[in-house]
Amino acid sequence: MGIEVIGGATGGAGAVLKVVEITSTETWTSPSDVYAIELFMLAGGGGGGSAANTSGAGGGGGAGGLVWKTIAVTPSTAYTVTIGGGGAGATAGGGQGTNGSNSTFGALATSIGGGAGGGQGAGGPGQDGGCGGGSAWTQGSGSGGGGGGIMSHGNPEPVYKDRTAGAGSQGGNGSASSFADGGNSGGDGGIGFMGKGGGGGAGSDTNNRRGKGNMGGGNGGGGSNNGSNAVANSGSGGGGSGNASNLIGGNGGSGYAQIKYWTAQ
Repeated sequence: MGIEVIGGATGGAGAVLKVVEITSTETWTSPSDVYAIELFMLAGGGGGGSAANTSGAGGGGGAGGLVWKTIAVTPSTAYTVTIGGGGAGATAGGGQGTNGSNSTFGALATSIGGGAGGGQGAGGPGQDGGCGGGSAWTQGSGSGGGGGGIMSHGNPEPVYKDRTAGAGSQGGNGSASSFADGGNSGGDGGIGFMGKGGGGGAGSDTNNRRGKGNMGGGNGGGGSNNGSNAVANSGSGGGGSGNASNLIGGNGGSGYAQIKYWTAQ
């Protein structure tokens, strides 16, 4: 946990603005003069999917959901802040990844874990979540989707306050059709915010066609490469695997919380 005092900022009666960053589960106690906080909290991102054979690739994992709002708190009260873990990338063989875990601020706020990326051998679609996972692709049937990011539907102020659900269709689109040589491009991950909450890229058959992760999201695997892991505490999705049955999807990034409040203590 880190606390930053913003120099020169005052909130009246000698109060200063403090910022607490929380990167793993812990207890935060509100000072005796604090009745409200601004909470920015991301859940864990979803893991990327994998391919069943050389004719497909895994979809990217979706970003964890975002809660960003002012919350009333009780002074001198301890709150457990749970930071959701990133979802595991799919094992080899065409499976879906695992959804990310929820992040919570006591019983007052919950952000929903990101949706897993689709697996070629598991029907293809990504899973719903805070932001949905992208679909896998199979040769000749279109291209795989990157996972959704927290900015996939526009400005998070106020649209993404209390964001609680998503859909697999939020993932970035791949190429509309197969290339002349039978290849497919993986969709890029959806756009994140403040350097976090990006979608994972979908895998493809070559590195120059793989989807790119966004703001901490893992890149899709190109060819015989695994999907890349998302950055820790980014709440971003893992990358989908390339097009081989022995490859795995990337892990989603763990969640994150930031608490801002004014205090004279």
